[in-house]
Amino acid sequence: MNSAEQNIKAATQQLRRSERGRGALRHVLDLLEGDGLGLDGENQRAVLTLIVGAWQGHPETVRDMAREALGK
Repeated sequence: MNSAEQNIKAATQQLRRSERGRGALRHVLDLLEGDGLGLDGENQRAVLTLIVGAWQGHPETVRDMAREALGK
């Protein structure tokens, strides 16, 4: 197993330790099994930007802008 696979395995094992973690893991799986794997590079970067932005101090901004973009 290469280092990327080891990191992925460690991350999934970490998330499965708690109910919230398992919920997050289900959302990741839903994204990947839905349209996520079909995203082009620009859209992949956009998804990463939103997740990183939310976890680096701007969760309300990301949430509000996502809701606005979807007309919610």
